[in-house]
Amino acid sequence: MKILTYFPYCRSALLAAEKRKIKDIQQLMIKGKKISRKEIAEAAGVSDAMVSYALSDTSKVKIKAETRERIRRIAEEKGYMPNFIGRALVNRQSYNIGLLMPAKCVSAISLHYLYMLHGLSNAINDTEYCLSTFFGANDKYYHKIMEGRVDGIVIMDSGFDKSYVEKTINIGLPTVIMNLDYDIKDFSKTACIRPDHEKLISVAFDYFMSHNCKKILYINNPSLCSPAMMLYEAFNMECGKYASQGVLGTTIAPAENFSQQIENIFKSGQKWDAFLVNGNIYNIELYKIAEKLGLIPEKDFKVFTSHSCKNEPCKGPLYVHASEKIGKMAWEILYSMLNEKGKGKKILIPYEKI
Repeated sequence: MKILTYFPYCRSALLAAEKRKIKDIQQLMIKGKKISRKEIAEAAGVSDAMVSYALSDTSKVKIKAETRERIRRIAEEKGYMPNFIGRALVNRQSYNIGLLMPAKCVSAISLHYLYMLHGLSNAINDTEYCLSTFFGANDKYYHKIMEGRVDGIVIMDSGFDKSYVEKTINIGLPTVIMNLDYDIKDFSKTACIRPDHEKLISVAFDYFMSHNCKKILYINNPSLCSPAMMLYEAFNMECGKYASQGVLGTTIAPAENFSQQIENIFKSGQKWDAFLVNGNIYNIELYKIAEKLGLIPEKDFKVFTSHSCKNEPCKGPLYVHASEKIGKMAWEILYSMLNEKGKGKKILIPYEKI
């Protein structure tokens, strides 16, 4: 260090030599040769051990900040890649995350699931972790996670059968349940993130009450999936809340021939002040049949629609799942648990107004 302090021309010469070595290393990489820590040490003018200390995030050996920065800069400039197997063994991590999706997603996947997957995978892509996808909680799934192939698990589902969730949690890996409501008993390694269905129905009723709507017909099939059931239960709760104000709510499941079903409802003589619709396809048919019969939506009745994703046609107020945000936040929670910087929690994500 004294030479660099008192003889600037020597310092310049050393810096020039360092740049030449970096350039030589980069050329070796272009030719396909993997760069070793020894070569980094030569380029930095330090020992092999010093390079190991500088590149380690867990080393207890103290080195000067400027030395660490210089070594890491050289390593970055020439594209040094640490030995993954060695690092994985030291840290006792696989750097793999298991994503469990329903078996049916092998052949078909909804846009809501796809957007959640985008949010999750894009967030993971900014880290050192990789995503391993499993379709269905089968023997292969349990075997792989129990033999240490993954460090954490994200479950994406909307079904009614949750027995496999408890079995997964009992394995002891950090787990995030996405899109599915689950009664978590221990938040130390488990979290749940889903759309806020209850808040959506509350917003819908606020809208209807502001227009003095008393008779509300809910078009929803609660037996279709768990989220649809939660929406149905929230609807019944709101109906009970406003019952003293004369509000009457009824739910119908869409028939196979929904167009004829809704036309019969309009022709029955029963007047509805508002329609709460779960699904954009029913929204479109509702407007179509109403206009066919000479009715004017938003004047003769109000319509409030919820849907699983955006970018699909719909009329009137539309609220959709914040799918990508759900996926992104699922990873943030899991990453926090993996690094022991936080515990799991239950997070409800509001629908987005389109």
